[in-house]
Amino acid sequence: MSLPIEIDKIIIRKRHRKVNHAKVAELAESIKQIGLINPISLNRNTLLAGAHRLAAYKLLGEDRIPFAPCGINGDEDTNTLIEIDENLFRNELSAAEKAQHISERVEIITRKKMPAKLKEVESSFKNNGEKTGVSNKVCQKVQKGAKRAALAEAKQDIANILGTQSTHINADINRHKAVVAAKLDQNDLEELNTTQYNRVASIAKSQGAEAAKAELEQQLTKPDKDATNKHDFTLYLKQDINVLVSARSIIKRRTPSECSQIEFMFYEDAFESIDTLIDHMRSKLN
Repeated sequence: MSLPIEIDKIIIRKRHRKVNHAKVAELAESIKQIGLINPISLNRNTLLAGAHRLAAYKLLGEDRIPFAPCGINGDEDTNTLIEIDENLFRNELSAAEKAQHISERVEIITRKKMPAKLKEVESSFKNNGEKTGVSNKVCQKVQKGAKRAALAEAKQDIANILGTQSTHINADINRHKAVVAAKLDQNDLEELNTTQYNRVASIAKSQGAEAAKAELEQQLTKPDKDATNKHDFTLYLKQDINVLVSARSIIKRRTPSECSQIEFMFYEDAFESIDTLIDHMRSKLN
């Protein structure tokens, strides 16, 4: 059974993803009706997963929320991975957010794989007649070989999980490196759709920081013509669902004593129609 904790005691570190207020409102309505399905995840009172659920509880005026202990005390890499995977595999991310999450996940998994890879490479060197640990040159060769192997496995791991190719993972990592090197604002980048983000990242890589900043500014001020972009479509769909949920709540509060019998029948029909439409629209998000 999930444990409750006072919301004021929860520590919220720098998050990898901003809270979507439309989603929070939708979650709050769901929690009000059926309760919290999955508790938030904490490690020593620090939030690892469930920022939207926590914000929904705050919106409802609650002072305690169920939680499940998670993560490993003192293991920052593992605790960060929990947050990254919660977002990467369960939420709709912008192109910039996805590239950032993939890059950080590959970096962490590479570090975790390094000890085993060092042993493998050292063993391979010994089998080939080279003595490890004798010279700086050999040590550097072992380190490079181990890191190359660990990095390749980390990229392939995330490619397998996302059902894509490692070349696509490489492309996301390279784009993220380019925008970071150009010191572009991550919040601004998250406002772009996939096509816009890829263009800005490409210019950052080929033309440098100043050209990339100018392109980013231009992309932010021009109207987004790619309304069918998956990220944009999902955002609009969630906003529409949120409006319908609010309308359904208003209708649900109506009682037979507040209106005529025929008006109440119309309200009942409207409630059923909106409820069916909400279910249909939510199915498109899955």
